[in-house]
Amino acid sequence: MKVQGINSYTYIQNFNRVSVTRPVCFLGKDVFVKKGHKKLSLEEKAKNDFVQKKSAEVIDFNNYKDISFKDINCGISYIKIFGVGLESKISPFIKTLKKTKGLTLKNCPESLLDDYSQNADVYDFPLKFAAICLNTYQKYGKAHIVDDIPDVFKGIEQEKLLAALDKLPYFITDNKNERFVFEIENKIFKVTKLGSGHYGKAFKIQDILEKKPAVVMKIFENPYYVSSHGIFNEIGLNREFKNAGIVDVPEFYMANPIGEYTLKNKCETAKYKGGWMLTEYISNSAINAKHKVGKKLRPYINNLGLEHTDMGQRNIKRGYYVDLGGIHNYGNEMSSFITNMLKGAHKGETVEQMLEELINAKEESKNSHSGKKQKMIFVRNKSTEVAEFDN
Repeated sequence: MKVQGINSYTYIQNFNRVSVTRPVCFLGKDVFVKKGHKKLSLEEKAKNDFVQKKSAEVIDFNNYKDISFKDINCGISYIKIFGVGLESKISPFIKTLKKTKGLTLKNCPESLLDDYSQNADVYDFPLKFAAICLNTYQKYGKAHIVDDIPDVFKGIEQEKLLAALDKLPYFITDNKNERFVFEIENKIFKVTKLGSGHYGKAFKIQDILEKKPAVVMKIFENPYYVSSHGIFNEIGLNREFKNAGIVDVPEFYMANPIGEYTLKNKCETAKYKGGWMLTEYISNSAINAKHKVGKKLRPYINNLGLEHTDMGQRNIKRGYYVDLGGIHNYGNEMSSFITNMLKGAHKGETVEQMLEELINAKEESKNSHSGKKQKMIFVRNKSTEVAEFDN
């Protein structure tokens, strides 16, 4: 068989000092193809451009050597409470932990928020959600929350997607680079840092060709922080507000509130302790949320006796509240020491054991001698700090 312009036999010749194969026909012209040359796909070309032009780092989930690692934890490894008059401070937390016994993310009520306008209890929602997440982690070995798969990740097997998202914070959390590229099941994605705060960092994730809507991954740097600014308040409230149909909060997709990923090689083992959350990315061209019809955040939380105390300009974009840290009831923020009841989440301590610690502390409070001050001792990285507060 003969094709116009091409001899029927194979030949090799020297063409600009490059070995070439026989020509192929393309619009009637002879085109020489390099031996072993692989034609790049559009995705691979876009990946190379992003890496070269933006100095992005390529993440290989199979290459432990690429990791700049930092073991992140809350810094407070042990706490002991003693003194007098603690009963009134501890009782609300005992009540909360008792209510969460046996509850997991699979069998808990759709809403965990109480009506704080009707009582003077401390804001216990973060502790309630944290205890339920910990119950789930201890019962099932994981505590992923999957409400929806965003379009950018559609078509990827869910377990493989979650495994990759668990690894991703490990690779980027302590890396000075602000742009990354990674692959899941031969699909290429790029990551760009959006910003950072005291409690975490936010990254924009999108497919390399930018054909589908981007998402935001928030990485939390304090995995045991149980307060209105911590991981459990933000993830828990995002889940609550989605269920309630709040329209001026970005869409919540999935999260891992008890995040822990371990990488091992022949020489060493390293762990990342933290958590992550995926939400909708609000672009600069998005329709302003004030024009949307439906329940709005501020009236909804105000009716529950709650307020948003961190409403700076950077936390609101196109009318959307993109950061829910700082929501709690009026002037009755959670006591800081309860944060550390979650210190055993990765050490086998159960919610029941934490409850027992609180009850013991309460009994010790009853039996102690009276005094003008209560004391709280923190052992922070082997150095002792003593905090005093009035009865």
